[in-house]
Amino acid sequence: MTIDKKINSQPYWDMRFVTDWEKMSGPAQSREFSWLAVNQLPEWIFRALQRDALTLVDWGCAQGDGTDVWASQMPVANICGVDFSAPAIEQASKRYPAINFKCQNWLNPSQDTLDEYDIVFSSNTLEHFSNPYEVLRRITEHARKAIVLLLPYQELQRIDEHEFTFLAKNIPTKLANGFSLVWSKVSGPHKFWAGEQILLIYGKDQWIAEQKLTLNDVFIDKNNINSQSHELHRQHEEIAELTQRLKGLKDNSQSAQAEFEKRLADVINTRQGAEAELERRLTDAIHASKSAQAKVEILGGLKSEVQHQNLR
Repeated sequence: MTIDKKINSQPYWDMRFVTDWEKMSGPAQSREFSWLAVNQLPEWIFRALQRDALTLVDWGCAQGDGTDVWASQMPVANICGVDFSAPAIEQASKRYPAINFKCQNWLNPSQDTLDEYDIVFSSNTLEHFSNPYEVLRRITEHARKAIVLLLPYQELQRIDEHEFTFLAKNIPTKLANGFSLVWSKVSGPHKFWAGEQILLIYGKDQWIAEQKLTLNDVFIDKNNINSQSHELHRQHEEIAELTQRLKGLKDNSQSAQAEFEKRLADVINTRQGAEAELERRLTDAIHASKSAQAKVEILGGLKSEVQHQNLR
């Protein structure tokens, strides 16, 4: 039987975790991303974690290295790591035995488990799906209070494993099941990721209301002003805008040219008509002049004849 090794399939990731995950610095990258998320979290999230002993799950935890970062920030009993790859979970459990790890596929409708956690954290996972927001809708079913996402941002030239590019124009402010965006922060580049990352925090509307947040607690950022990729993206959008404006100018120019040609044709036709009318009148005048001259000559002849007869 042939094993499906299609990119991003479960057999593909099982193979990667067994073969080259460590060689490709996967554990170090997981740690860097989790520390990035932890360091950018708003203070009120940390207060809630400590005050209310909230539970947190690291969905797509791989070999658990990023989950271990969270374990340094909150009681380990409140943390869980979930991944659909059995080899990854087996390795995670060996490395960090104090942390609870589960091999679960939350996207498999036949799996009857629906574990819930206060906060669902996911780092650099959704970009591996061509339909990330349908996946995210399924993920919201496991979150009681908040969803924290760390994603590659403005990745205009995707690597082979990435099937979706997250941009400001396609990131929603509302998710299914009553979650609203209350925090976003862009950063980069990073040691294990040359591009940008965006941290998104969606809170359950009722829970957010209970936190009594002020404007000072909310931060929505869509640009990293110090990022070269942002500058390239800005230039790309500017070029697109200028191209559209140029097309509009060309369309207007063509329309103006057509209007000018129509008016010129009208003027030429009017002039030709006037010249024809003038020529007609001139011809009539010449004919009239010749006719008058003939009459004068006839009258002159008659006058001479009368005078001649009078002399007799």
